[in-house]
Amino acid sequence: MSGKPEKKPRITVITVVYNGEKHLEETIRSVINQTYVNVEYIIIDGGSTDGTLDIIKRYEEKIDYWVSEPDKGIYDAMNKGLACATGDYVAFMNADDWYEPDALEAVADAIVKTEADFITANIRIIDEETKESVIRYSTFDEYGKNIHHQTCFINLSLHKQFPFNTQYQLAADRDLIVRVIKSGVATHFIDKVVANFREGGKGSNMLKYQIELFDSNAKNVGILFALKRFALNMTGRTLLNLLKIKR
Repeated sequence: MSGKPEKKPRITVITVVYNGEKHLEETIRSVINQTYVNVEYIIIDGGSTDGTLDIIKRYEEKIDYWVSEPDKGIYDAMNKGLACATGDYVAFMNADDWYEPDALEAVADAIVKTEADFITANIRIIDEETKESVIRYSTFDEYGKNIHHQTCFINLSLHKQFPFNTQYQLAADRDLIVRVIKSGVATHFIDKVVANFREGGKGSNMLKYQIELFDSNAKNVGILFALKRFALNMTGRTLLNLLKIKR
């Protein structure tokens, strides 16, 4: 939607963090050590009181912009990052998670070849306790039901038309994905793991998350789709828990 992309499109990566000293350094290093170089890196800190700022300052020469100030939650912070992004495409990487070394190289290549406005790829989901992992294939079927925002690369001008809806505390990323897909933009899926996600954290309150997701799906797609997804998600999660199987 923004014309033919440059041969080296600029990719903005945004990390939002609050008291994330445990894993933030790994996240930062996964961004600044990418094989692809045309990257803008932004960190939005919510006023951390642990060692987070020390880690940020250690790498600030490799960070294009960072700020530390109170916010109204994770999605408010993500919208702050979106507002100051200047790249051709934008992505969000959590302070608990990290990219594969050649992730942005693969994404940039896909941007140039396909000119798609919304690109996703696969993600590795890791259980922090057992260290077991599974691969989630982030295809666009059923409004991207398996897509995680860590694998989303969206045309910046498009993303600014679709900011995160801060009425949701846990499911605003899923809400955004559905709204963008429903708008009919050009999409492309890369069958490659580009990101790693630690299971748990803010979104681990499954019932609250599913209630928010139901509300979003009902508004954006329709009540029948919302009911179907709610029933499948809750039944599937219950069975997985009973069988002690990681998704």
